[in-house]
Amino acid sequence: MLYYHPPFVEVRLAVRDIIGTILSSLCIIHCVLSAVLLLLGGTGLVSATWHSSEIHLIFFLPVLLVATLSFPHAKRQHGNNQPLVYGVIGMALLTISLMLELIWHLHVLETILTVIGGGILIYAHQMNRRLSEMQPS
Repeated sequence: MLYYHPPFVEVRLAVRDIIGTILSSLCIIHCVLSAVLLLLGGTGLVSATWHSSEIHLIFFLPVLLVATLSFPHAKRQHGNNQPLVYGVIGMALLTISLMLELIWHLHVLETILTVIGGGILIYAHQMNRRLSEMQPS
């Protein structure tokens, strides 16, 4: 069942997906730059701060919030399950990667899963946005 949403709601849905795409991209950039810093011998305060557990939580919580606000609401609007499913898979990978970092300190695996999960989230937000824009206003 499709629901009518006034035009201002449409804008907010698109903004959520744009913000979600930006946040997921920042996670990927952070992970890749962290790996580069470590490969280049980055040690000390900059490296430790850049790859700290608090930074991972600072990235993770807004990504989780935006995904939670974006995917279920948009699914009700356009009726397609795919963005929601991809969003859940992406968030699951980010959650697993966060646990790998916080509990077991498996940095390489954490980076790989974060890049994959972030990429899936970017794809899900872009698909969500396209499907929402295709809906009649």
